[in-house]
Amino acid sequence: MSVATNAAADEAQQARPRRILVASDLRVTAGGDGYWTATSLDRAYWSEMFGGGNDVTLLLRLERGDGHVRHPMSRIDGDGVEVVPLPTLRPGLALPGHVIGTVRALWREGRQRDSPVVLYLPGVVGSLFLMVLTLQRRPFGVRLVGDPLEATTHGGVGGRLRWLVGAVLVRVTRRACRRAVAVSYVTDSYLQGRYPPGASTATFACSNVNLGVMSRPPERPSPAEIAREPMVLMTVAALSHPYKRVDLLLDALAVLRNRGLDVVVEIIGDGVLRPQLERHAVTLGVADQVTFKGAISDRQALMDQVAAADLFVLCSDTEGMPRALIEAMALGTPCVGTRVGGVQELLPAAATAPRGDVDALAAVIEQHLLQPDLWHVNRGHCLERAEDFAPGHLEMRRRAFVAALRRA
Repeated sequence: MSVATNAAADEAQQARPRRILVASDLRVTAGGDGYWTATSLDRAYWSEMFGGGNDVTLLLRLERGDGHVRHPMSRIDGDGVEVVPLPTLRPGLALPGHVIGTVRALWREGRQRDSPVVLYLPGVVGSLFLMVLTLQRRPFGVRLVGDPLEATTHGGVGGRLRWLVGAVLVRVTRRACRRAVAVSYVTDSYLQGRYPPGASTATFACSNVNLGVMSRPPERPSPAEIAREPMVLMTVAALSHPYKRVDLLLDALAVLRNRGLDVVVEIIGDGVLRPQLERHAVTLGVADQVTFKGAISDRQALMDQVAAADLFVLCSDTEGMPRALIEAMALGTPCVGTRVGGVQELLPAAATAPRGDVDALAAVIEQHLLQPDLWHVNRGHCLERAEDFAPGHLEMRRRAFVAALRRA
């Protein structure tokens, strides 16, 4: 083979897209000629998180279904993103077989691919792959997106065995963070303190949020300054997760209405808990003051509605670094929330309430709606803090994380 041919081969090898192998608990639906998700973790998300010249292979849990794609859903695979479906893990007699099938698939992928590996934790798939990679003596990175202790204690994960599941996931997560080549945390300090890295582990703080190119919104008056009626509270949440505690927002609405405030709630998002929440609103006597808008797939339409609200409210019992909250902050909508996880890093103490305390939450909401100075201070804080999540800042951290994995 000639020198020219060797050079051409080397050049072709360098030009070939590099691959990142990612293991996550995200559930996907097979339909048509691809894989789909009802979450915001679509193809664009994975391309932005690990792209930049890299192809991405996702090891994800396949949701059982009838093969039909129900909208609104977003495509995950294509354009450099590949999905390798894993068995669905459901409680029951078939669970051991599904676990064995998942471990076999993970072992095969670990053996066949020499790509850098990222484990999304906490999660069952990431935990099982950690065991496989340890046996195969392969290095790995961790993307820590939440607190397994909070998820099992307050998030409903694990069911009746949540204490056991929580103990296992906490131990696995701590071990993974200590042994990883690099860890990318969604928080600035909260998760780092609970799940510290090893002495030689490279660490990065990098949110999942994608703000895109956004200009600073113009100034606007508080609802009290213009005597707006009704005042609009907004939340964006998946109504399939009890820990989002949308019911708490409805409880707070009832308290505010009893105090004579003309307030309504708009809820963006959908899920299996929606009928239950609708019944709860009826029971509280606030059904006429609540609008369930469902999922909004048009990003601009979603942003316009959040930006028009008087206050964004996040009531979760547990959070990592909530994307919906950061996006609302960047839109100039004042925000309040419960004092959990990364929310404590985003909002000042005056804008937070203890987890599950409806009276405290109602008081925080009332103060912000009726006190113009507090409303404007909150808005200014939100806009300034959101600048830390500008695309350029996050892109550099994501690239540095991947680079640390490739050096291993």
